[in-house]
Amino acid sequence: MKFKDRRIARSARGCPAMPLVLTAAAALLTAGCTDATSPTSNRTVHSLAVRVGAATDVPDPPDFIKSSRKGDADYMAVGITPPDRKLQPRKGDDVKKLENELESTRSQHDRLAGRKPPAKPAKKKPPAAAAQ
Repeated sequence: MKFKDRRIARSARGCPAMPLVLTAAAALLTAGCTDATSPTSNRTVHSLAVRVGAATDVPDPPDFIKSSRKGDADYMAVGITPPDRKLQPRKGDDVKKLENELESTRSQHDRLAGRKPPAKPAKKKPPAAAAQ
């Protein structure tokens, strides 16, 4: 397609440096996401990102926070499952006892809230004897 005016032709093609500009802008904006405390981190890129306003430096915590933290705090790492708990399944009598306790608590809460107790479920009729 031929254009008579060069300005129109240039704007129709776009700016040849635009991909380079966008790549540089993306690199500066994502530089704020780097781990600045890592020994392998590039502090030059991070400091440039701080100056631009795309990243921040982590300030030291105030004294009252430092004094409240335990020095030997052992935090569970993310992504590591805790050890399995040794729980035994409940026996039949324990299950019935727990059900009765929960039912009494529910009825007590209903009584305190002024609600009527829930209706008892209808009893099912036994199936008709199969014809022989």
